[in-house]
Amino acid sequence: MAGGYEDNLFIDAPPESVQCPVCLLVLREPQVLSCCGVHICQPCIESIDDLQQSCPCCRETNYEYMINKQKRSEIWSLKVYCENSEEGCEWTGELSGLERHLNSAKCPLKYCRHGCGGEYSPYDLQSHEEDECHLRPFDFQKVKQSMNKVASTLEDKYERGNEKMNKKMEIVRKNIRNELTVVKSRMKYSLMCILMVLSCIIAYQFYHIHVLKGEFYHLQ
Repeated sequence: MAGGYEDNLFIDAPPESVQCPVCLLVLREPQVLSCCGVHICQPCIESIDDLQQSCPCCRETNYEYMINKQKRSEIWSLKVYCENSEEGCEWTGELSGLERHLNSAKCPLKYCRHGCGGEYSPYDLQSHEEDECHLRPFDFQKVKQSMNKVASTLEDKYERGNEKMNKKMEIVRKNIRNELTVVKSRMKYSLMCILMVLSCIIAYQFYHIHVLKGEFYHLQ
């Protein structure tokens, strides 16, 4: 699917402020970037995000994006022709009503370009030709993007799992350090107690043997 709306869809030339800097078409579901404030089509920025590329305007690698409803309302208020105007449909109106018109019985159906024989409204035809038709050509780029997205999701889950495991291991290490500190403290006091007992025994023996028996009397 193309990023934005084709310029020839609009009755009057759209202002430059609603042009996507990536596909150079009128913004479709305009997304505002957190890094530089530029507006980009949702299909365009999702393709860039799937490939994990930097911002196409300021080259920032860490950014977020979200829908700008005010900008979308501005674009939806622009006057457009029917996408089937070349087939004879004379409908005109605001862009916000185009999808409803294309799904109505007033708009002529179109055949699938892949030759499957199906007839669809222009809105349904696009999704049929790209995602449903059994005769559609194999899109290697779309498969590659899907695989990259799955790989990125698995990598994020693996990193989050490692982060949780590291936190648990840090708690275990802290508990072990605390236990070792307690054991060392107990060993220290136990050793001191043993030395004190030995010193008491030695002192007693010294006093009993030498002092009481009169030996080394001057040591009193």
